[in-house]
Amino acid sequence: MKYHSKKPEDTKKIAGEILKKFPENRLFFLYGDLASGKTTFTKGLAEAMGIPEKKIKSPTFAFISEYPGLIHCDLYRLEAPDESIFETLKEYASSNSILVIEWPELIEDYLQIEAVKIRFTHIDEGSREIEIF
Repeated sequence: MKYHSKKPEDTKKIAGEILKKFPENRLFFLYGDLASGKTTFTKGLAEAMGIPEKKIKSPTFAFISEYPGLIHCDLYRLEAPDESIFETLKEYASSNSILVIEWPELIEDYLQIEAVKIRFTHIDEGSREIEIF
């Protein structure tokens, strides 16, 4: 399933649509280059859940940001995951919150939990392709 986003507002709207399509899924893996729309997508998920998007910040330096019903992880700066990170993410994944993980490549094999996998691809300056795979 592919979507085309021409601006950040489109990406946020698509996030709300995907949340509706996968109401039972609690885990979202977001793949893509830097600035491809992963955090913007997470803001759209948050907004669809009733969390003001302005509260959502990229957790690149904090690693994990928690909001009511939403946990947002950014593993970009993680060089090598250790057991404590695996256990923390596994605990979050088994909670009732939605867990969004940017840059999941390092941990996806470990979690082995069904996730909605979404790839973000730059098309041009403002456009992105958002693909569920």
